[in-house]
Amino acid sequence: MAKKTNEQSEWKAEIDRAERKQRLANLKDSDGRKKKISSKSIVGRIASIVIVVALILVAAVWAVARFGVLQKSLTAITIRNSEVPGASMTMSPADLNVELGNISMQAQLGYAFTDEMQEMLERTTSGDRTLRDDLIDLTLEQMAPTYAMVLAMNNDDSFVLSEEKLAEIDKTVRDFEVEMAQGAQSQGVGVGRLLESYFGPGVSSSHYMKFVRQSLMLQEYNQHLADTTEVTAAEIEEYKEENAADLKIYSYSSYTFSLPATDDEEELTEDELEAALQELSEDAAAALELYEKGEMSFAEAMAEFETDEDKLDKLKDQPEDLDYLMQGSRLTSNQKSWLTDEEREAGDTTVIESTKTVTALVFHSADFEDVYVYSVRHILIDASAVTGSDGDPVSNEQIKARAEEILAEFEAGAKTEEAFAELAETYTSDTGSIDNGGLYENVPYGMMVEAFQDWSLDESRKTGDTGIVETDYGYHIMYFVGLGDVKSIDHRVEALAKTEKINNLSQSLIDGVEFERHSFGMGFVGRKAFFKSLFAGDPAAVATTPSDD
Repeated sequence: MAKKTNEQSEWKAEIDRAERKQRLANLKDSDGRKKKISSKSIVGRIASIVIVVALILVAAVWAVARFGVLQKSLTAITIRNSEVPGASMTMSPADLNVELGNISMQAQLGYAFTDEMQEMLERTTSGDRTLRDDLIDLTLEQMAPTYAMVLAMNNDDSFVLSEEKLAEIDKTVRDFEVEMAQGAQSQGVGVGRLLESYFGPGVSSSHYMKFVRQSLMLQEYNQHLADTTEVTAAEIEEYKEENAADLKIYSYSSYTFSLPATDDEEELTEDELEAALQELSEDAAAALELYEKGEMSFAEAMAEFETDEDKLDKLKDQPEDLDYLMQGSRLTSNQKSWLTDEEREAGDTTVIESTKTVTALVFHSADFEDVYVYSVRHILIDASAVTGSDGDPVSNEQIKARAEEILAEFEAGAKTEEAFAELAETYTSDTGSIDNGGLYENVPYGMMVEAFQDWSLDESRKTGDTGIVETDYGYHIMYFVGLGDVKSIDHRVEALAKTEKINNLSQSLIDGVEFERHSFGMGFVGRKAFFKSLFAGDPAAVATTPSDD
């Protein structure tokens, strides 16, 4: 056995020696001397390596350009806020291009990354500036309010959403992504190609969904601020005092006299117009004098100087239309300064001139409303809720008849609030209250149209009352739920004071926003061509605020 093993070893060694001799022989020429190394062989090898490397580089550059690698990985801007110390966030060129693409469409410039639009963006607007520079500045300016809140949201530890709400947001994002893909397919293009024409290279569907999710999160954050912001009793009282003129309810009578209509050929000269207005003002003043004597109502006094037959008929048939109860913030500008004067007393009168009209005005009172908030359910029946015959227009009588049918259906049933809510969800045309059974809760004075409010605040109104009210919106089938525990004015002031506080916070965040522009990354903003972007840079690559832009 040992002898056999030795024979095998000797046999392998003999083969190895033969192979080495052959390799050495291959290195010698026919004279037995060592062969020279061919320069052509070395050049060929180097050339092959260079070609391979070049092809790899070309492929790499193509991939980087085609898939927007630099657009996604570079930093275009850094966002900071003096109101949120230490907080910052960065945006890549691809991120900024999403915002720029949206602004381009909002400004009706078109899709920013089509070939035609890219050419347009190269056009000079002033000096060395191009339309692209202007669009970038506009984008940053428009971004400021949104990203002021985004930065605050990202650094607000009190803002925590439930798992259910986060799952709801995720589902909304997924559904939107599916709808977007279907929309692209209906246009005969892939969603990637569609997004590229909107936002440039590097913006994929998943990348864009980041912004959809951010928008949904911001909605929740704004609601979070509304739910958690509190105002003190002192802040409420201060707001009430400072804004009393806008908050008070003004009682007054008003009637407007107009110049007679003229044909275009009979246009009055400036002097004729002045004389006609002067005469109209004298008539209005004379009408007010008749009223002040106490022998005529306001409408009767105005009728004495009205020459238009149609207007005369309306004055006689609807004199109550001249009496107003109006919240100060809703007064017309030409009447507000006079009516809200702190020295104004009941019975004061004036004449206010406009371009072609004159208004007679009587002040009665101004005070905060002395009523409580109320809750009511309603079913709105408008033309859309009634089917006409053979496509004929629906008449007002048909709409009213339909409302009466539904009220009769309620009266024939359980006649409970729950039963009314079910009917509202079935029949109402009011999309704002359909999901909660037609309910409007804790309604302050002045929120609803006059007829709706008057019915709800009638002194005889009690829980469970029903009725039908006509407004410009249609017919409202009403169900009175009851009065609240809070005075309407207190409810209004608290809500307004809270809104002002939130708005002040938002404005301070917007004012504190600062954008730091990074030159290399900004070269890829608003540009599709890779090599132009690579060497473009950004002449404005400095820290800027929205007001600077």
